Amino acid sequence: MGSKLSALPLSMFVIPSALTILYVRVLKTRGYFSCCSFRAALRSILFLPLPVRVGGGLTAHALLSEEEKPFVQTYQTVVDLFKRNVLFGDELGAQITIYHNSKKVVDVWGSMDAHHSTAGLYDANTVQTVFSSTKNLTALCVCMLADRGLLDLDDKVSKFWPEFGQNGKEDIRISDVLRHEAGLGQLVSNEDPDDPKRDYKLTFEDIEDLDQLSEIFAKAKPYWEEGKKRSYHAILRGFILGEIIRRVDEKKRSLQQFFAEEVALPLQIDAWIGTPSVIEQERHIPNMTQIDTPRQLFEFAVNPPKPELMEAFKNPKSMLNRMNAAVFVDGTPRLCNTKRYRSLQVGSASGTANSAALAKVGAAIANGGIIDGVRIMSEAGVKNMLSEPLVEYDAALLFETSFTKGGVCKIDECKEFDKWRNGKWFGWGGWGGSIFFFSPEKNLSFAYTMNGMHNDIIGGRRVEKLLALLSNEVI
Repeated sequence: MGSKLSALPLSMFVIPSALTILYVRVLKTRGYFSCCSFRAALRSILFLPLPVRVGGGLTAHALLSEEEKPFVQTYQTVVDLFKRNVLFGDELGAQITIYHNSKKVVDVWGSMDAHHSTAGLYDANTVQTVFSSTKNLTALCVCMLADRGLLDLDDKVSKFWPEFGQNGKEDIRISDVLRHEAGLGQLVSNEDPDDPKRDYKLTFEDIEDLDQLSEIFAKAKPYWEEGKKRSYHAILRGFILGEIIRRVDEKKRSLQQFFAEEVALPLQIDAWIGTPSVIEQERHIPNMTQIDTPRQLFEFAVNPPKPELMEAFKNPKSMLNRMNAAVFVDGTPRLCNTKRYRSLQVGSASGTANSAALAKVGAAIANGGIIDGVRIMSEAGVKNMLSEPLVEYDAALLFETSFTKGGVCKIDECKEFDKWRNGKWFGWGGWGGSIFFFSPEKNLSFAYTMNGMHNDIIGGRRVEKLLALLSNEVI
C-alpha cells in the first residue's frame, strides 16, 4: 500500500505530461497548438478551463421585452452552454446569434487566446469561412429571382442555359440541382464515368473564369449511383446555380455581385460569396483550423462513425469520396485559408460571414421575407422556397435528407437530426460545424459560426444540446 501511495503523485504528473507531449506533437501538424503554450495544452488534457475571452450574451430586447420573458432562462442557458464550450477548449473562436420575432435576442462570442488565429483578434464582428452554410445564401438568391418572376424553380436549366442541355442533362430542372439530384456532385469522364480516377477536378483557374466554368458544366455528363437519385453536391451545386443567376438576372450579375447588392447591402450585414480584396485588407479573417480536443477524441472512441461511413471513406469509388475529389481541396482546410480561395465565387462553400449576418438573413426568411423594414422576398416567395420537401436517401451522405424545391433542408424530416425536430427548422450547415437554421413557424433564427473545426457535418456536439433546448423551449 505504501509503495502505491508514494508512486501516485509521480504517476499523476508523468501520465498527463506524456499524453500532453504526444497530443501536442500530433496536433501541431494540424495547426491547433502551433502557438499554444505547454500549460494550455496540459489544461486541455486535464479538462481544465483555458485562458479565454467571452463577450455578449442576451440583448436588451431579450431582457426587457414582455414577449421574451418566458424564454429568457432558455436564452441564458444557451449562452452558458456556449461559454462552457469556450472555457474548456472546444472552440478557438466562435459566435452564436439568435433572432426571435425578427428581433435579436442573443449575440455571444468567445475566443481561446492560446491560439494564434484568435489571440486578441476574435470578437463578435469577426468573419470566417462558413463552408456549406453558404448553400442557404445561394439558394436564397435563386429563389429571389423566382419571386420576381424571372424563372420557375421547376424550369429546365437548359431553358436559360441552352448549352447545358446535352450529354443526358436535357431534362434536369433547377429544382433538381437545388435538391442535389442533378447527378453532378462530381465531374465524371464522358468516356468512362465509372472510373473515379478519370473524374475531372476543378482548378483555381477554372473557377476564376466564369465563362470557362460554364463550358465545363455544359459538357459534363450526369452520374447517379444505381437506384439512388440524390447525391450531395458538396461543391458543384453552387457553380451551376451561379451560372443560372448570371444568365437570368436582368443585369447579368454574377452570384457575388447579386448577393452583395440584393441581400448583404440592403440588410447591412457582413457576408460575402467571394470576399473582396478590400475586405481582406481591412478585416482579420482567422484561419479555419481542424481541432480535436481530448473530449472529442474520447467521444469518437466511444461513439465511432457508422461502419458504412468508414467503408465509404475507404472506397475510392464511393459517391462520398468522388464528390470531395471534385475540386482542388485536399480534405484539410489548408487551401481554403488563402485569400485566393476566399475570393472565389463558390456558391456552395466559400461564403465569409459572422453569425450575426447569417442569423439576420434567416430572421428575414422566418419573418416572411422582411426584417427591419427591408423586404428581400415576398411571403409567397418564402413559401415557394420552402415548398415540396422531398425525403430521399443520399448516396454520398449515407442518410436520408429532406430538401425543398428551393434547396434548403427541412430538418424535422431528417432522422439524422432528430434531436432538433421540435424546432421546425429549415436550413443547412457547413464543414467543421457551422449552422444556419431558421423556422418560419416559430419566427426563429439561429446561426453558429466558428473557425475551430470539428469532424461534423452540421453542428455536432458543441451545439447539439443548446440547439435542442432552443428547439424545445421557444414556441
